Amino acid sequence: MIWIDAPQVSYGNEIVELAKEFFPTETISVRGNGTEPSEEDLILESTWSAEGSESFSFLASLRKGPVLLGERKNAEVPVRENGEGENPLLFEKRRRREMKNGLKGSVYDLLSSFTGKCPRWGILTGIRPVKIVHELLDQGCSREEVRQTLRETYRLHPSRVDLMMKTAEVQRPLLRGREPRTVSVYI
Repeated sequence: MIWIDAPQVSYGNEIVELAKEFFPTETISVRGNGTEPSEEDLILESTWSAEGSESFSFLASLRKGPVLLGERKNAEVPVRENGEGENPLLFEKRRRREMKNGLKGSVYDLLSSFTGKCPRWGILTGIRPVKIVHELLDQGCSREEVRQTLRETYRLHPSRVDLMMKTAEVQRPLLRGREPRTVSVYI
């Protein structure tokens, strides 16, 4: 059994899904509701901390009982200010995404070094990955900047980066000029 201990976040289930990529045969659950792990269970903890008012750092650790099996502290991520004229709701959404990506990145890096596995979809689980490409291109990022973000932030394998970029190239002409209430259907 593997327990996920991520008390600072509301997306512990995404960390569960990411951990399943590394431990597909294990039972994995978010810790809580008074359930205590046994000495044989693994505990994967994911936390963040503010480094002054300038940046955040992210820490993932893996324990078996009291024994620390591995730990990964990722580089500090600068605290971004709300841009002039930026919608406060969009700013908060962007900031939450940066925090989530930082935490999931530290978990990915820890589990990758611990297991020797490098899942091709990186930290992406249960989402429409090409949407990220479209959002970055819409923000004015170059194709190379998008590729770099997919590799470094989302930890994607180069083959998955290529697939996402090709898919976005096919989709973009179809998405331009669409009605605001258009939906996409994925089969």
